[in-house]
Amino acid sequence: MESSVITQVRKEDVKLSSKTAPKKSSPKKPGSPKLFKALFCCLRAQDVLRPPSATQDASLRPEDGGPVAKPPTALSLVNTALSLVNTALSLVNTALSPVNTALSLMNTALSLVNTALSLVNTALSLVNTALSLMNTALSLVNTALSLMNTALSLVNTALSLVNAALSHVNTALSLVNTALSLVNTALSLVNTALSLVNTALSLMNTALSLVNAALSLVNTALSLMNTALSLVNTALRH
Repeated sequence: MESSVITQVRKEDVKLSSKTAPKKSSPKKPGSPKLFKALFCCLRAQDVLRPPSATQDASLRPEDGGPVAKPPTALSLVNTALSLVNTALSLVNTALSPVNTALSLMNTALSLVNTALSLVNTALSLVNTALSLMNTALSLVNTALSLMNTALSLVNTALSLVNAALSHVNTALSLVNTALSLVNTALSLVNTALSLVNTALSLMNTALSLVNAALSLVNTALSLMNTALSLVNTALRH
């Protein structure tokens, strides 16, 4: 086997040397053809006589008469490149999946924060309404106090008239009647003032109820913001 291979290599070297031999008209370089021929023969002999690798198929060795392995076609290379591109895109999609999940959680958290802020704004609006009602109630209380002061002034006038009536008996009865009328008017004003006070207290109760509702909405908003912060923390962990 080795002798036939060496013989074949020598024949190929002779053919190659006959093809590459310089013409008679060109000057010869002393020592160069023999050195190149010997080096080429050594290299070819080493390459041919080298033992085949464990993965090489014996049927594909041309020196044994087997078919020569064909290089991969352009279509096969394109298919391999497309397969690698698809694998890379799949890896990119897999890498971006936690990012998309984190962004979705952050969007949900921002939506909850916006809802919480909307509830806070509603609560503040209710608080403002409650404060407005409390101001109205205080205004009614001031009006009631003013009416009570007027009533007390009328009572004082009535007492003054009673004192004058004591000095003038005949005139006193008329003055007493007038005084009683003034007292009745004063009592009516007092009743009106008390009614206004009751109305003011009712408005204050309504205002306190709105304040409680606003505080409940604020608590709900804080709970939603806590949930949003928890989702943000979960998103940041991803």
